[in-house]
Amino acid sequence: MSAKHSLPAAPLLLLVTDRTRYGDRALEDIFMSALAGGLNMIELREADMNARDLLGEAERLRRLALGGVLLIVHDRVDVAVAVGAHGAHVSSDSLPVAAAKRAGRGILIGKAVSSVAEAVAAEQAGADYLVVEPVFFSHYALDRSPLGPTLIRRIKSRVRLPLLAGGGITAGNAHQVIAAGADGVSVTSEIVDAEDTRAAARALHDAMREAWPTRPLLREAMAG
Repeated sequence: MSAKHSLPAAPLLLLVTDRTRYGDRALEDIFMSALAGGLNMIELREADMNARDLLGEAERLRRLALGGVLLIVHDRVDVAVAVGAHGAHVSSDSLPVAAAKRAGRGILIGKAVSSVAEAVAAEQAGADYLVVEPVFFSHYALDRSPLGPTLIRRIKSRVRLPLLAGGGITAGNAHQVIAAGADGVSVTSEIVDAEDTRAAARALHDAMREAWPTRPLLREAMAG
């Protein structure tokens, strides 16, 4: 079954939730502010929540995300389907992509990858988009070495799927992953930790837009 939903127009700006970092702010405040700054995807990732609580959180976000922002649920395809989310994101220890596609009933399935082989396999299994991570140093992946933007370029030469770069992405280095061929970025800290989440999202969005002409396919087209 093909996906009922499609990804937003690039550049893709995906915010991954982490309620342990919100302080005294509400998720709604962070999300709506970032939305005004150019956010177009949000991924609900709260690993310690049970299914019932995660469903409730997803329902809150689903109501907020009706304005065209894609809602993705991390790992839990069942919750994504139950809440009517646009997609689910699976990692190496989640459901295989093919199984997630069957269970997802047409929703988008994203896959985290860290090698060309994983990316090719995910595309062959039916994934709709890929997140390459960690590209740079990230406290969410302290046990993993940064992969670097070069891997994005290598993957982009082998697969046709939209690629997002994740792990240590900032407004200061986003141009590197776009220049390597990424279609967008996946972030948590760069937005959630900012005093002004709207400005943080806008800075990321603008950095990607400014770097867009440096993408490999555009450079090749201009050269030809």
